[in-house]
Amino acid sequence: MTEAVNHPAHYNQFRHEVIELAELLNFNNGNVVKYVCRAPYKGHAQEDLKKAIWYLRRELDRGVDEIWTDAANRLVLEFCRDLDRAGHPHLANALIALQGHQYMKAVREIMREGKEDGE
Repeated sequence: MTEAVNHPAHYNQFRHEVIELAELLNFNNGNVVKYVCRAPYKGHAQEDLKKAIWYLRRELDRGVDEIWTDAANRLVLEFCRDLDRAGHPHLANALIALQGHQYMKAVREIMREGKEDGE
């Protein structure tokens, strides 16, 4: 039970835990990272991708571009490499778009991943 709470498998598919990056970002962007990174591994990919888009739209509606720290910039690139290597280039592209404040591009990339996921 402890591992399911403290270190769930769907967050440990990467060299770093997803929370390490999510905590460096604001609430909406942190949730986008969380849902994008866990989507391929938790078993509810379509639901997680829809949630990521929901948070992206919230961030877009805020109209404020978050300043990413150097640590966040380094970590997001590692997550992108891991997602790409695992066969999820659209999710990697979505995180890069998020980092660059290209929210609609991130939405498009997540939607492309969802279509290729077959659901």
